[in-house]
Amino acid sequence: MYKESMTEVLCPQITEDIKRNVIALVNSRGGSVYVGINNKGDIVGLADPHTELSRIEGMISEEIKPDVTQFIQTKIEQINDIHVILITVKTGTQRPYFLADKGLGPEGVFVRLGSSSMPATKSSIFKMISDTDGEKFENQRSIFQNLTFLAVEEEFSQKNLPFGKSEMEEFGLLNSNKLYTNLALLLSDQCEHAIQVTVLPDTNQKGYQTRREFNGSLLGQMKKAYRFLDINNFKRMSFSGLYRIDFRDYPEIAIFESLLNAVIHRDYSTNWNMLIKVFSDRIEFVSPGSLLGGIKIEEIIKGFSASRNPGLAKFFYGLSFNEGYGLGIPRIFEAYDDCPLTPKILVSKNVFRMILPNTYTVTPKNPVRGLPSPEETLMRTVYEQGSINLIQAGRILGLSQSSTSLVLDKMIELGKLKRKGESDNLQYYFGKSHDDIKGAAI
Repeated sequence: MYKESMTEVLCPQITEDIKRNVIALVNSRGGSVYVGINNKGDIVGLADPHTELSRIEGMISEEIKPDVTQFIQTKIEQINDIHVILITVKTGTQRPYFLADKGLGPEGVFVRLGSSSMPATKSSIFKMISDTDGEKFENQRSIFQNLTFLAVEEEFSQKNLPFGKSEMEEFGLLNSNKLYTNLALLLSDQCEHAIQVTVLPDTNQKGYQTRREFNGSLLGQMKKAYRFLDINNFKRMSFSGLYRIDFRDYPEIAIFESLLNAVIHRDYSTNWNMLIKVFSDRIEFVSPGSLLGGIKIEEIIKGFSASRNPGLAKFFYGLSFNEGYGLGIPRIFEAYDDCPLTPKILVSKNVFRMILPNTYTVTPKNPVRGLPSPEETLMRTVYEQGSINLIQAGRILGLSQSSTSLVLDKMIELGKLKRKGESDNLQYYFGKSHDDIKGAAI
């Protein structure tokens, strides 16, 4: 292909054409560009070829990204005693290459189509990125490079943590060419994915009470979605003997871990949004993307994990939202240890679904969370023995150690018991004097 110069300095249109053609060739199968020969094949030459050569080399180096110079050779040639510049272009290894001031969109990326240099389609850009950066979505260069991180900066500031270029590189938001990755796009304020939450009036899919959509940075989306779910996680009250028991429809830890798991492990290479459906008897977290690597449901319940987005998991781990791979789902199931209902996981080819049952719908008059055993027997035992340990209390209450601890903590909060000692020597005794409590205990 040829580019003509009729003046002593290459005109703007000529320089733009040179950049477009170099980009198109390096993104395709390579080729040559002659400067000083018009499209008719007439040799018009260059008035100052050395100056123009220097300008062209600087322009290619500074205005085409990533660095393309290793695939470019430029030299001055003489044809019939007339000076021209030959630019030889090889296929690049970090495609797509693009105009630095236009970015990775079709306005900045060009390819060869026949004998012409044309703007690349989005699909061809994504294909070049995938071929170059690999299949893992979060590691690929983002097609959008004009990103802001207000939500992330605020979170880091609240936790007194630095957030700059070095942290972006450490977490994988910037690649080796200082370009934003798709992980950066997900955490940026310009994130294109969303979390959609629907509150439905009953147990089926008919009608809805409230619909909300949370956009922007995944970090901000997750925090806003959790606050909304927390508002719809109703607080209940019941009594066992003399004691008031406060509990909620869903264990808070189960909601948090289900939401975090869906955000971290979903498939962001699709355009589907994450859906959360709040029914009267359950909450469903519907996330795009099936299980990876042949792992089975039974294995992830036990703590085995195959992460689709390890960079995203590392980022949330760095902010102390999660404590490591494979811990979230076991915690969800552990939160239902004392409930006759258990969470369910349903997996299809393209969807992962976590279903949390509403504990209040089991037996509203005898809640499954709280103090379900005869506290009079517990109090009598404490009175007669002077104190009681966790194992003894668990046998009387008929609960696991973790649930027994919750019951004892509630009795301490109500002033019925006090604790002394530590670890294996921890003992519980009356919060009042024996004389004050004797009549009540017996």
